[in-house]
Amino acid sequence: MPCRDSRDDDPSYLHDQIHQQRLAIDKLTRMLCGCCKLLDDEGSNIEKRKRWPQGLVTWWKKHKKLDAKRLKDEEAAEKARAEREARDREQRIADARAVLRREGALED
Repeated sequence: MPCRDSRDDDPSYLHDQIHQQRLAIDKLTRMLCGCCKLLDDEGSNIEKRKRWPQGLVTWWKKHKKLDAKRLKDEEAAEKARAEREARDREQRIADARAVLRREGALED
């Protein structure tokens, strides 16, 4: 008789388990990032100190690059959204003026 959970064959159970693991990994990553950032901010440069485990140094370098790219992408998306909203606002104003002109309520 095998020692296993009968739910192992249930795709929805496995999906939920994977989701829960991802949430836990994301939480731990945020915590590790916060700790490394705090150490960097306090002058304990992780990348240049030999006392830090090489795996941590490698992870932190990669994480900082990914974080910088994510922030840059978020800023670009926000700028694009603001520009799109401004264009939409101007279009709505132009449309409203056209309606008012057509109805004789606005002169050129």
